[in-house]
Amino acid sequence: RSRSRSRMQTLRSQYGFQEGGWAAAVADALTRKADVYNRGYGGYNTRWGRHLLPHMFPARGRKHLVVTVWFGANDASIPGEHAHVPLDEYADNLKAIVLHLKTVAEHVIVITPPPVHGPTRLKFQREKYGDQGRLERTTEIAGQYAAAARHIAGYTGAEVVDIWSLMLAEGDDAWPAFLGAGMEGG
Repeated sequence: RSRSRSRMQTLRSQYGFQEGGWAAAVADALTRKADVYNRGYGGYNTRWGRHLLPHMFPARGRKHLVVTVWFGANDASIPGEHAHVPLDEYADNLKAIVLHLKTVAEHVIVITPPPVHGPTRLKFQREKYGDQGRLERTTEIAGQYAAAARHIAGYTGAEVVDIWSLMLAEGDDAWPAFLGAGMEGG
């Protein structure tokens, strides 16, 4: 499989078990060694995720080997959008989520939100909402949330996969191949 194809699939969190998806690849690699579950909640932010967390990962539930946490793309939408969460609240929510997950998992991996490819995102919005479609996310704002995710990972002792920096290193011409809807694969 090509490098860009496998990287592209890592960004499609809620579609991870589709053919060629990252969760399917992990499950295949860990056959007879571990069970792999993927919980992708399209459109969720840290406020909603934090609220649901005790139901998804009860404190007295089973111990997991690895849990990945990928929030921020929706939180980073511009103020006034329904999924927007202010940066300080995002950081507090993410910290609470990671600290809870550290009680039920041996390893927690925080994945930063990716940059936003404006032209692709705007096209998606216009196809979905017609003339009312507008660009409700920016690379600059998403970068602030990526920095907060890196900080929280360091603060809590979690590992981090810095999708933000990896994509920036590839250059924005490559982003459309990584991003459905101009962001994290929605």
